[in-house]
Amino acid sequence: MEIFANPERLWLLAIVPAGVIAAALAARARRLARARYGGQMDPARLAPGLWPGGWVWRTAAGLAGALFLVLAMARPQWGERVEPVLRRGVDIVVALDTSRSMACEDVKPSRFERARLAVSDLLSTRAGDRVALLPFSQWAGVTCPLTLDYGAVRLFLDAAEIAPEGTQGTDLGKAIRMALQTLGRGEKKHKVIVLLTDGEDHAGEAVAEARRAREEGAVIFALAAGGGAGGPIPVRDESGRLLGYHRDREGRVVTTRLDTGTLERVCAEGGGRSFALDAAGAAVGSLAAEIDRLEKKEQKGLLATRREERYRWPLVAAMIFLTAETMLPRRRRGGA
Repeated sequence: MEIFANPERLWLLAIVPAGVIAAALAARARRLARARYGGQMDPARLAPGLWPGGWVWRTAAGLAGALFLVLAMARPQWGERVEPVLRRGVDIVVALDTSRSMACEDVKPSRFERARLAVSDLLSTRAGDRVALLPFSQWAGVTCPLTLDYGAVRLFLDAAEIAPEGTQGTDLGKAIRMALQTLGRGEKKHKVIVLLTDGEDHAGEAVAEARRAREEGAVIFALAAGGGAGGPIPVRDESGRLLGYHRDREGRVVTTRLDTGTLERVCAEGGGRSFALDAAGAAVGSLAAEIDRLEKKEQKGLLATRREERYRWPLVAAMIFLTAETMLPRRRRGGA
């Protein structure tokens, strides 16, 4: 069934066995009628010139035509091709904070899960933009380079995880610097950096890096993950069972809070805006609208492979058989 684009139409193939049964019943009825009215008389004398086997060939041709017509309607496909497609859009690097503070559950289910859902929602609003994914904590590294294949971005998004226990700090400036490298330093427009983070920046270089990014033509937006009151950082085992909360060297439970001030300064220097990541998803819609206002460029890339349509072959076969069904004679040539 995988070779058909519309396999649900194959149920129409039931017409073929139904036609065979109907033809067999019709043939039986004709034999009984001849026996009743003609007795042992030769059929050729009852209907001079009649071709007794003609109805068999016409029925077979009609049923074959119906079979191939249904197959054509189901759209068989095999063989693949990759098509270059031109679209208009911008280049977007999505920087996803994976530091330990993102495990905080002051927003449900957690800052990290809320941010990951926001990335997925943002991808749903894009059409012609190239998107890259850059998870970061105290380090930053691109896991998915700029691409028009959002399915690939989602695969790497699903694989992203919170940094392991023992990883300390968040370097927001390094994330911006790595994002700018991913965007390239050629043209000074059509570039967007989207930060999904709670704003913690232990290196203190984020504002300076944002200023440098703006000079290179990049616009920085932020989706701020976290509640106003903040909360502790849970520690869970592989099954998700709560083991306790993260503590500092003195054994005190560490409380993390959303740093909106840092994010607003970063976005101000980066020429963009910061949005509070809410449960309703309005922030993603507002961000998408801001990106849509930016100047676009032509994006050329290879999209997912497309399977070749092969419906023409069964369609041609159906036309041949149906034409033959109408042209087969009912009488022998030369018959009266």
